[in-house]
Amino acid sequence: MCTSSVIMVITHNFSLGKFVNFKLKLVCNFTSSCEIRKFKFEDFPSHVTDLDIKAYKPVCIQIILKQHQAVFWSDANRYFVASNIDGAIKHAQKTGFSAWTLDSKDSTSTLTHPKMFGFFNTKPEDYHFHRMVEANNLILYNTQVIQDQLMLPWVQCALVKDCVAPYGAQATGCSFIYKPRYKYSGCHRYEMSGLNIILGQVFKQNESQYTVDDVMFGTRERFFNLTRTIKSVSKS
Repeated sequence: MCTSSVIMVITHNFSLGKFVNFKLKLVCNFTSSCEIRKFKFEDFPSHVTDLDIKAYKPVCIQIILKQHQAVFWSDANRYFVASNIDGAIKHAQKTGFSAWTLDSKDSTSTLTHPKMFGFFNTKPEDYHFHRMVEANNLILYNTQVIQDQLMLPWVQCALVKDCVAPYGAQATGCSFIYKPRYKYSGCHRYEMSGLNIILGQVFKQNESQYTVDDVMFGTRERFFNLTRTIKSVSKS
């Protein structure tokens, strides 16, 4: 989702089924501020086609950000549960970026493969107490700092497989038995890990400059669980 003088909703069709794609087109046909785009995977390295590592995300955001004043990115499995988003947007206007920390409060070093840090000339120890933010929902403004210091290195990493997905990296099989908690869990968060390393460098490890606490999103699972609960209560 993009925000500018005119709000434009942009949906990327990565692997939507025919039925979902048809429904989206029906909705978009009713307004001029809705657009469905097909991501041109053929223009990028082959690893970008692997949707699990989400290397496409920083590329998509960068393309849209160059066309608009700001971007409000939200993954397809997320639902807005708040009607007022002004607070998060105003926060992003101050520094050019806003995001939400993980519910688990894990540090960046916990969920980032050690090899990735080398691509940014840093090391895991520098991120032991750096709280990780989600990459599911992001607000970015098209400022020089965001373009040069955040988006450029993020896209560069995404386009190099050894950076975004170092050899041996995996998203499953996390083990939090190692103490302290900031030690690498064996789970890597790919594009999200790269983003957090960069954020630590851009904002000098000061997370308060870009994190927001407003409860604004829910997952698809939570949405359907809530819907079932409401239906159950209404029947009783």
